Amino acid sequence: MKRLLLFSPLLLAACASTGPLPATYFNTYIAPDNSKRFVIALANSGPAPSMKADNEHRQRRQDDEGDKPLTQALDALLKENGYCRTGYMIISRDWVEGKPQLSGECNESATAADRQHFRSDPSLANDE
Repeated sequence: MKRLLLFSPLLLAACASTGPLPATYFNTYIAPDNSKRFVIALANSGPAPSMKADNEHRQRRQDDEGDKPLTQALDALLKENGYCRTGYMIISRDWVEGKPQLSGECNESATAADRQHFRSDPSLANDE
């Protein structure tokens, strides 16, 4: 039920926008030290950029272009759900099963209200 509530603003935005909004996967983890982590991926985003770029600059540009819809979806989701109230940092950018995926951490620590409101997925606790 909580997942549906997290995604309902995105579903409403999809109905109101001129183009379809890709389905989004968003998962959260609050660590014992109160750091707040997340993973976001777009379900239908097209093929991954070519890994055989002529040079590093071209590869970086391709990766940034692939991330743009994802970072836009992330910014909209975080604005709506308030998970990262003071911003975030991207920890990693990956392509998983043909989908762009970002892992990040919020700038602020979790509050007691955050622990009650947001689901904490222990599978994101990779460096505990």
